[in-house]
Amino acid sequence: MLGRYGAVVVALGLGLLLVPVRHADAAWLPAQDATFLRAVHQANLAEISSGNLALRKAASDEVRRHARLFVNDHRRLDEDLRRTAGSVRLRLPAAMTPAQQEQVARLSRLAGPAFDAAWLQHQTRMHRECVQAARRELEAGSTPQVVGLARRMLPVVQAHLSILEETVGRRTPDAVEAGAGGQSAGEPARSAPLGLGLLGVAIVLGAGALLLAGRRSRA
Repeated sequence: MLGRYGAVVVALGLGLLLVPVRHADAAWLPAQDATFLRAVHQANLAEISSGNLALRKAASDEVRRHARLFVNDHRRLDEDLRRTAGSVRLRLPAAMTPAQQEQVARLSRLAGPAFDAAWLQHQTRMHRECVQAARRELEAGSTPQVVGLARRMLPVVQAHLSILEETVGRRTPDAVEAGAGGQSAGEPARSAPLGLGLLGVAIVLGAGALLLAGRRSRA
C-alpha cells in the first residue's frame, strides 16, 4: 500500500513540473477538450467534498487515510486543471453538478460502517469515470495543453482506483441476514450429502429383500 501511495506522489510531482505555458491566442477550444475540462473539474470538486465528508464521518482509519490522500491529490489535480483552463481561456463551472451534490447529500445522511461501504462504492464509481474521461481525452483530444493534462492525471486516478478496488475486494459484509434454519437470506436450501442419501436407499432395498425372502420360505 505504501508503494502505491508513493507512486501517486511521484506522478503528481512530475505532473506539476510539466504544466504547460499559457498561450494568449488560445481563445477557442474543441468540444471534446472543453467537455473534458469542465467534467473533470466538477469531478474534482465532488471528490474533495466527499473526501472531506469522510474525514469527519468515516468509521474506519483506512477510509480516513484514503479520504485524506484523495482530497490532497484532487486539490493538486484541480490546481493543474485550472491553470490549463486559464491557458485556453475556458471558464469553469463554479460548483458540482446537481447529481453530484445529491450523491454527497445522500452520503452525509449515513453513519458508521454503512457510510464507509457507501463511500467506497461512490469513490470507486467516480474514479472509474475519471479514468475513462482521461483515456477518452487521450484518444480524441486535440488541444496539446488539455491532452497533456489528461496524460498527467491518468496515473494518479488509476492509482486511486487500484487502492479502492483492493480495499473493496478484501472487505466482507458486516453482517449476514439470517434466514430460516440459520441459512443466509437468498441461499438455496442445503440438501443431504449424496453418500447419506444412497446409504438410505440401500437400507430400504435391503430390508425389502429380506422381507420378500422370509415370505417365500414360509410359503
